[in-house]
Amino acid sequence: MAEIIKDSLMAAPLLAASAILVAIPTRGRPVARVIALILIVCAATLRFNALPACLPLAIALLPASWRATRMRFGAALLIGAAVIAAALPLANRAVGAKPSGVGLSLVIFDLGGITRFSGVDAFPADDDVDDPVAVNRHCYKPERWDSYSWWVPDPCSLGFDAMDDVFKQSGESPYRHWLGAVLAHPVAYAEHRLTHFNINIRFLVHDEVERPVMGQIPPNDWGFHLTPNPVLTWLDRGARWSAHTPLGWPVWWMALAIGLFVIAPGLPSQRLVIPLALSGLLYGLGYLPASVACELRYL
Repeated sequence: MAEIIKDSLMAAPLLAASAILVAIPTRGRPVARVIALILIVCAATLRFNALPACLPLAIALLPASWRATRMRFGAALLIGAAVIAAALPLANRAVGAKPSGVGLSLVIFDLGGITRFSGVDAFPADDDVDDPVAVNRHCYKPERWDSYSWWVPDPCSLGFDAMDDVFKQSGESPYRHWLGAVLAHPVAYAEHRLTHFNINIRFLVHDEVERPVMGQIPPNDWGFHLTPNPVLTWLDRGARWSAHTPLGWPVWWMALAIGLFVIAPGLPSQRLVIPLALSGLLYGLGYLPASVACELRYL
């Protein structure tokens, strides 16, 4: 691979935890269950949106007696969600990570979408931009937020750096402003989100959206490089081929998960089918409100 990406890293411990769930019997094997739960918590430290993928697997790995009644199941659900949600901030604190402000990318992307579909300026007031609606018309791309970033050749005047300065100077919370824009223009927000989600899950899409894997090394300070070789060439070809088949269409896998969830109550393997289907489906649906790019690695 040309990149070391946390998306694939998160998938690895979840896959291992799923394998343990499949391998262990309904009762017993406490050590195996603990190992699988640790793997799930480790996965939760890698992405802010890991909760929907992790929680169904974690609940399924608990002893049956812990979720035998509605009260116990509800308690397990709340405690499990709290532990998984706390994993990332605790890990960040443990390693001394500093906030990067990356959450502003979602705010800007949504403000751009609301402005584009409503025809009304949803951005905070910026004296340096005379006609935000016209400027945004050239900046907004439903596939991804990158046109508002600082690394593009021609940065948008409503982009990350500009909006970061505006919010800091005004003292207004970006998230409060975002919420106000969503409430003021709910239809435009829904149009923007559904348009992006449609592209993201490769539903009614005819053009290739994004290369499924990176073929070149991004600039880095660690001297990491990729040496071309036959194995990588064939892996790359396989990945690009899969992007044009149902294997590379998230909507196909989400539809499969829905189908499995519907028929699961009649299957002897329902204890496995339900959590695995829910894990994939809920994680995919989580990108409806919280995605900023349509790269296949996210889903």
